Amino acid sequence: MLKNPEPVYVAFDLEWTYTKKEQRNGKKKVTTHIIEIGAVKFRGDRVIDTFDSLLAYEGNVDKIVTEITGIDNETLKDAPHRQNTLLKFMLFIENTTLIAHDIKNDIRVLKSEYERIGLEVENPQIDTLRMAKESLPYETLKLSFLNEELGLSTQDKFHRAFHDAKITYLLYKYLLNLEES
Repeated sequence: MLKNPEPVYVAFDLEWTYTKKEQRNGKKKVTTHIIEIGAVKFRGDRVIDTFDSLLAYEGNVDKIVTEITGIDNETLKDAPHRQNTLLKFMLFIENTTLIAHDIKNDIRVLKSEYERIGLEVENPQIDTLRMAKESLPYETLKLSFLNEELGLSTQDKFHRAFHDAKITYLLYKYLLNLEES
């Protein structure tokens, strides 16, 4: 009899910018735009694949976003077409459980992008922030703090999607081991 394979997970992170448009009622409508996707696909302790891509963006990257991520208009000038990249990422995450640190924000932005091109994200989700709140004694649970405190990685490129996705993957494994012990 064939044994069911372990489930496949994707730890991911997004970087995004936004536009604000004044509406007729005087309120501003904020629209988010993904400018970078990073992800680590794994089964058990084995990394199966990775995804790391900038996305073309026609607008201007917000100054605060550039200060935090280092991504600016120049960085994105030769980035891959956004719809193609979103479609590739949709295939990458197919039949997986998504993992992110404070996943509600990343999922909201991801769903918004996919809705604009007529697709839906329905993957099961795991939030490492929630897991950390339940398992760790720290008041601060920012990804950069947890990385340093737990010694997950020596890289320090925070607020870049692929790096943060790798740290999220390592944090998930760490928290899972805590739960199992």
